[in-house]
Amino acid sequence: MSIDIPSETTPRNGLFSGVEVPPPPAAPSLRQQLAGLLFFEPVPLFRDLHRAPAWLGATLLMAALALTATTLWGMRVDVDAMLRPSLEANASVDPAQIDRIIDLQAKGLPIFTPIGTVVGMVVLTFLPALLFYALAQAYGEGQTTYRHALAATAVPNLALLPMQVSLIAIVALKQIGGAKLDELFPLSAGFFIHPENVKAAALLRQVNPFFIGVYVLTYLALRHTLRLKPAAAWSGTLLCAAATVAFRIIAAR
Repeated sequence: MSIDIPSETTPRNGLFSGVEVPPPPAAPSLRQQLAGLLFFEPVPLFRDLHRAPAWLGATLLMAALALTATTLWGMRVDVDAMLRPSLEANASVDPAQIDRIIDLQAKGLPIFTPIGTVVGMVVLTFLPALLFYALAQAYGEGQTTYRHALAATAVPNLALLPMQVSLIAIVALKQIGGAKLDELFPLSAGFFIHPENVKAAALLRQVNPFFIGVYVLTYLALRHTLRLKPAAAWSGTLLCAAATVAFRIIAAR
C-alpha cells in the first residue's frame, strides 16, 4: 500500500479541485505607465491600475524631479532682485530692516525650499487620495482600496514630467535673476501676463497645458481606476483642481 503525498503541482481536494487558479495580474510598471500616457492610451492604463494599483514609482519620480528643480532654483536665484521691490513697496516694512530680511532669506532659501517641496508633495498626494477614496466608497461601482486612490492621484501627475525636465534645464542653464520658479516656464499664461497683484499672477501661472492635462487624466483615473460614476468623477476632479489652485495662490508671496 502506498501513500501519495500531495506536491505543489497536485490539485488539492475541494470546490476548485483540478482547477488552475491564475496568478494575480501584475501592476503596470513605471515604464508602462509612461508609455501609456506618452502614446495617448490612458484608459487601458487606468483599467490596468484598477486590476493592480501602483503609485510609488510615479510619486518618487515626480518628487525627485520637483526636488531637483527647486533645489537648483534655491541655489541660483537672486534673492535681492526677487524680494527687494516688494519689500520696498510694503509700507509696513521698516526700510532699515530690508537688507537684514533679504540676508536671512538668502541664507534660509536653499535649506527650506527643498523641505517645502517635500511637504507639498506629501500634501498634494495623500490628501487628494483620501478624498478620492471617500468618493469611491460612496459612489464607486467596484471594490477599491486606498492604494487605488493613490494610483489615481499619482499616475496623472506623470503628465508634468516634460514641464519639470524643462524647468530643471532652464534653471541649470540660464540666468534666472530674481524670477520665481513657476514664472520661468514659457507655456503658462503667467509667463506673458504680469499683473501687479501677486495672487492674480499666481492664478495666471496655473493656466498651463500640463496642469490641464493632469486634471483630464485625473478624471479618467477616477472613472477607470476607482470606477466612479461620471458625476462623482467630475466632482472629484473639480474639487482637486480647486484645492490645488487655491493652495498655490495662498502660498504666493
